[in-house]
Amino acid sequence: LLSIKIKKWNLQLNILCAHDGYQALLEMGHHRPEIILTDLNMPYMNGFHMLDMIKSSSLLKSSHICVLTGLSQSQVREQGNLSSDVFILEKPLNFDSLKTFLSQTLASARTDLNRAHTS
Repeated sequence: LLSIKIKKWNLQLNILCAHDGYQALLEMGHHRPEIILTDLNMPYMNGFHMLDMIKSSSLLKSSHICVLTGLSQSQVREQGNLSSDVFILEKPLNFDSLKTFLSQTLASARTDLNRAHTS
């Protein structure tokens, strides 16, 4: 349902979905996403473990991460030490905040890409 909502925003991005952290890592290895949206409570491999794997991957270190969670900020800090550059949105989701995060992140990434091509 979230992917349908995001597609309606016309942000010019490709959306890939995974049902658990393990499948997500496999997809990310193939596609190297600019932005990763993830829950923390997932089957087989939770989001904390998946994010640790992403941190250790040279292919995914430049990805921007947004965590969508039913946990409070304090519960997230207690359960796992997420880096300060991880954007956290608590459920129920504020879709305006998510859209702003996606829009700003995409604009920043595309500006950086244009700079790299003109340098």
